[in-house]
Amino acid sequence: IATLPILAITDRALAATTLQLRFGSNIECIEINLNEIKLPESIPSLCILDILNGERARLIDAQIKQHYPNCPIIRMVALQDLKVMRDQLTNNDQQIFIPRPLRRKLLINAAEQLLAPESIAPIERRSSPRIQQNLEILLVEDNPINQRVATLILQKLGCVVTVAGNG
Repeated sequence: IATLPILAITDRALAATTLQLRFGSNIECIEINLNEIKLPESIPSLCILDILNGERARLIDAQIKQHYPNCPIIRMVALQDLKVMRDQLTNNDQQIFIPRPLRRKLLINAAEQLLAPESIAPIERRSSPRIQQNLEILLVEDNPINQRVATLILQKLGCVVTVAGNG
């Protein structure tokens, strides 16, 4: 990722500076003031869109998709908008939404997932652990509230619990 050409489009100077500091010199930042922007002719490997106004972000997102049809996009959104935005994605969208404030690791993971999806194993859904029914557990805990909570959880999983208040 450090060597790939990345285009970042933002409506805040501070965001542009932060992205360049975190990703380095391979990032070209465009700071916008209007809905219409002039996109560079060179095709980036990845676009990062960090626009506060949701309607403006949708307009610019459409311009990016028209100008660079195969370029994946990372959209930075407010945390409270994250679920709504993810629900709007279709299967053929090459787009990932990540929450603000910017976290380097989250941004790098999103970029890697978009740029090399075949090399990343699909996320497995975690299910409840499978525990042998009637498994006998000795729970050693001195706090009575923790004893009760742990006992209820273990019993719900089908275990037989014996509690010891101290070692």
